[in-house]
Amino acid sequence: MKGIYRSKPPRPTYQTTWDVQPVLTYLSSLGTANNLDLKTLSLKLLMLVALVSAQRGQSLHILDITLMKQDESLFEFLLPEHVKQSRSGYTLPSIVLHTLPSDETLCVFNHMRAYINQTKPLKRE
Repeated sequence: MKGIYRSKPPRPTYQTTWDVQPVLTYLSSLGTANNLDLKTLSLKLLMLVALVSAQRGQSLHILDITLMKQDESLFEFLLPEHVKQSRSGYTLPSIVLHTLPSDETLCVFNHMRAYINQTKPLKRE
């Protein structure tokens, strides 16, 4: 077994990382949440949530507003379903989105609030 280990030592899954700055520059150039149409707002919000929370696509897919808690400076989502990283005896942490007061164009909290307000008329009660 030592020979196998030495001939092919374990390597990290990811050899490199990508530069997030071009993405943030583009998202910032789109403007504030209140000036975006619903499609652009949805896509920008999804990217901001992905960057802020570092969750898998499966976790982002199951985010549900009915399982969301809202505070004056954060949104907290509970994950209701089994996800890939679930295991026996382990409770998944909630996904928390905090406000970013320094840059309104990249604040996930403001974008989430604008998304909820824009989609409210579309929902059936």
